[in-house]
Amino acid sequence: YIVDDSWSNIKTAKKIGWNTALIGLKSRDGKDALKYMSDFADHIIADVKELPKIWPELFEREQKSSPNGARRRKSSKGKRRK
Repeated sequence: YIVDDSWSNIKTAKKIGWNTALIGLKSRDGKDALKYMSDFADHIIADVKELPKIWPELFEREQKSSPNGARRRKSSKGKRRK
C-alpha cells in the first residue's frame, strides 16, 4: 500500500503492483487528478480521513490484538516474579 500526493510516486508504485491512493484532487499546477491519474491510482481522495472508507481492512483490529497488530500479553498485575 502507498498513500502519497506525488503523482510520480503513485505511478511507480502502481507499476510494481502496489495498492495506490493519491491524496489531492489537483496537481500542484492545477491539473485534474481524476482525468490524468485514473489509470495509475486505485483511489483518488481529497483527504487522508477517507482512507478507512477505501481500505477498511487496514483499520480493523482483531479483538485480541494491539493497534500495531502484536498480540497482547496477559496481565501479570498482582503477581510477583520470583
